[in-house]
Amino acid sequence: MLTTVVTGPESEPISLDELKTHLKILHDSEDAFLDTLIAAARGHLEKTCGSAFAAQTREGYLAGFPNARAIMLPEPAASLSSIKYRDRDGNEQTLPASVYHFEPAGFCGRVDLLEGQQWPATQPHPRAVTLRWVAGSAEAAEDIKHAMKLLCGHWYFNREIAGDSRANAPFAVEALVQKYRTHGWM
Repeated sequence: MLTTVVTGPESEPISLDELKTHLKILHDSEDAFLDTLIAAARGHLEKTCGSAFAAQTREGYLAGFPNARAIMLPEPAASLSSIKYRDRDGNEQTLPASVYHFEPAGFCGRVDLLEGQQWPATQPHPRAVTLRWVAGSAEAAEDIKHAMKLLCGHWYFNREIAGDSRANAPFAVEALVQKYRTHGWM
């Protein structure tokens, strides 16, 4: 499933003040740089784990509805906003919620057809079906926040490191986020 971020997070899991306290930074001259590190750390951990750590709206695209009775989202999802599709004539339609059941639990969200329902026919197109969901939550787990602080600190104090990417992130970051890895989309 091809996916995109429709609306990014309104706020990051850690604040600028939290990061500055963690790094013992007392000046304001690098606040903009620190803000970019926070966003980059969240993005890096989301890509590494295949899961969102701040609430954001995402879309996934399919070339058509599956032959199976379920669609698996590539990540955990707090809610499913809509399922739209191109009918055989190429017109965009919204699949009524009365046709399916959304289950957000587990490592990925799941959309199941209800008993007696069928997926509609679609026009052949790489993006014939569009699913929109909210991934992440308003509050990230404490170990994710700590991993973000460690990663930001590593990048802040080692700005010019190049070479082996494994040497560019502390082992503690990997240890903290390991349990959050999913079969994600990233």
